[in-house]
Amino acid sequence: MVSLLLSSSSSFVAALVMIVVLTVSTVYFYKEFSSRFFNDNNNSTTIFSKIPFAPNSVPILGHALLYKKDPVGYLQECTTTLGPIFTLNMAGKHMVMICDQELQQQLAILPESVLSARQAVADIGFEQTLGILNVHEGTSLHKGIIKGYMMTQQQIKHKQNQGKGNDVWIMALRESMQLELQQQQQKQQGSKDGDTVEFFHFIRRVMLRTTIHVFLGSSFLHQWSQFDFIHAFMEFQDTLEDVTAKSVILPKPLALVLLLWPLQRKRLELQRIIEKRLKDIHKIDTTVTNCSNSTTTTTGFWLHALQTEHGYDDGDDSISKIAELIVGLLFAAHKNPAIGAAQSFLFLQQELDHTQKERCRDEAHNLLITNNNNNDTAPTTPPPPPPTTTTTSISFLRRVCLESLRVTAHSIGAVRTVQKDVIVTVNNDNNDNNNNTVHIPKGSNLAFSHIIPNIAPSIWGGGSSSSSSSGKDTTTSTATNTTCSSSSSSFNWNHSISLYQDEYSFTTFSNGIHKCPGQELALQLMMGVVALLLVEYTVELPCDNDIPQLSFERATLAQRTGPVMVTLSERKKTDAVVEAE
Repeated sequence: MVSLLLSSSSSFVAALVMIVVLTVSTVYFYKEFSSRFFNDNNNSTTIFSKIPFAPNSVPILGHALLYKKDPVGYLQECTTTLGPIFTLNMAGKHMVMICDQELQQQLAILPESVLSARQAVADIGFEQTLGILNVHEGTSLHKGIIKGYMMTQQQIKHKQNQGKGNDVWIMALRESMQLELQQQQQKQQGSKDGDTVEFFHFIRRVMLRTTIHVFLGSSFLHQWSQFDFIHAFMEFQDTLEDVTAKSVILPKPLALVLLLWPLQRKRLELQRIIEKRLKDIHKIDTTVTNCSNSTTTTTGFWLHALQTEHGYDDGDDSISKIAELIVGLLFAAHKNPAIGAAQSFLFLQQELDHTQKERCRDEAHNLLITNNNNNDTAPTTPPPPPPTTTTTSISFLRRVCLESLRVTAHSIGAVRTVQKDVIVTVNNDNNDNNNNTVHIPKGSNLAFSHIIPNIAPSIWGGGSSSSSSSGKDTTTSTATNTTCSSSSSSFNWNHSISLYQDEYSFTTFSNGIHKCPGQELALQLMMGVVALLLVEYTVELPCDNDIPQLSFERATLAQRTGPVMVTLSERKKTDAVVEAE
């Protein structure tokens, strides 16, 4: 009897515990989903009472489908009807959109204690996907090292055997492009007419290989044939982007279990591979240095700065942290410059006439020739300074890259979590009182659009469309063997240079306290890729009508709605020289 009573009692307790757990879970999820998904009425809550709420929101998904269908068009429509600040329900996550120059000027300068970038990326799961060290220390660390590197570039240019400061990048890009094409030839067993590659994927591999070569060192990938690290990292980054997009629509506990923690385990596996590689190449570099009695090092500038200036040594704890920082560095450093370079080359072929293309090719040839002139003695005359924000004129090749970056900027380029209440002044022509004082309360999620200011007619004039049209040139250019039909172009290559120099008009590299420190470096890389393709390679593009349109769906620079298949072959050096002459 006692045994039966105890048995019944334990079953009762278990049932009671289950009921309590289910009740608590039900209440939690009801509150979570009701606050996130159904609170769409502009007057239903204090937090958004002074900020217009976009219409046509649907339960659960909110405005996500409308945004996904045409991100730029939808943001433009909302800006026109609601003004430059409004709230979107992005599948449950309320985002206060900031879509004009004046508002970004007011908000981008606010400190981390008021508008937090770290908290914003932590909220969407970056502490799990990229690691706590990257979220809270990595960005500042990378900025400091890159700024120091860019400041010393001019000094490097005057040193013996260095030539121009960006020579190392040109050489790394050239070598990376050759290696990647060789790998494609091995897979496809070569072809007299060239190798067919997906253009964006190929350029991305080139850019990642180059980034690793210069930031980490040439030995990192050298003779690592048994493992395709480039493929592994690109796959990890693509998965991370997908996981981030999916996790924001779920309550954080569910997102952690279903998405974020599994990806965290993959990141840790990747970090262990990086750790082992760092230890292996340290042994190799030490052996080579000791045997040759040479002070030459194959360590990249970023890794060298980390070890010499920031206290990271060869101990296991330091190497583990370095591996995590490398994940964050490569995540941030390679993909957008690769997309930008690929888009610049496509736009150059689609949007420029024959004379403009020849001008770009001449500039590309000069860029590559100048960077090949490494004499045994220091240059007798100082080389010209690189383009900066104070120049009054820029090369046409550089203008092509800038214009491409303008029209492919992120639809949502930056996110911030409001840590303290913020008051902004809004110039809104849709209201009777054009100047409104708007209260953005603590806890709000802000999203800065980069593309909307970049194509605003009030700044850039009419015809500043972001949709890709077919090219102007109906002749067969020397960079492509395809003759294509023509149609009018909405791109404008004659904008005032001052617009590209204003971080609130040209917002591709963000602005304010979080402005990208690697803007000039990214532009050098993009110009280097385009120059190599123009001078040293034959690139056969599909007809303009077969090149997919721009796609702003992913959290990167605009890509394309489908693969861009090109036929790529390296030119003989004599052919390239004859053509340039």
